Amino acid sequence: MNKNYLLLIISIIIGLILIEFIIRFFYSQNVNLSQLDELRVYKNKPNTKSVLSRDEFSTKVQISRQGLRDREYSIEKPENTTRIAVIGDSFVFGYGVEENETFVKLLKKELNKKGIFEVMNFGENAYGTEQEYYVMQESLKYSPDLVVLAFFNNDIMDNIRFNLFRIEDNELIANPKQDITYTLMARNFMSQHSQLYSLV
Repeated sequence: MNKNYLLLIISIIIGLILIEFIIRFFYSQNVNLSQLDELRVYKNKPNTKSVLSRDEFSTKVQISRQGLRDREYSIEKPENTTRIAVIGDSFVFGYGVEENETFVKLLKKELNKKGIFEVMNFGENAYGTEQEYYVMQESLKYSPDLVVLAFFNNDIMDNIRFNLFRIEDNELIANPKQDITYTLMARNFMSQHSQLYSLV
């Protein structure tokens, strides 16, 4: 390889690294809090945190080891406790508000005036009911007494966009899984780790 080309490549890499640090310190960006998933297309990435910022808000978001925007929960339900699993999209996740301001936490606060309740936040941004079906199956391992699905009109468009299921002879059939390509993996990795990429 020509030395000039090598020098150019090294200069570009160093320049990109410097820009990345400048953005991190002076113009922080939202980083991707999700990871690719064969069944659901994507899902919350466990053990991640970020600050989600828009003109109208700036909120801290932390995803637990269990993939919830919530605290850690035991698989076994505590005695004398009513456990509720709340499933939905960004409205349940609480996009734009702090964790203690989500309606899931406000519901828990009200219910605990009457007894001992655990209200688990299974919200995932931009999910439709197809993806929420898989979330419901995941939530059942925590033995909830009640599962609440928060449905919003945009869920229908998300179902059309991802097309995870079809109906044949009144039966729900999963469509073939979409391949996770190396390009998609690379883009997802960059969106999780590079604020320059998020800005672009």
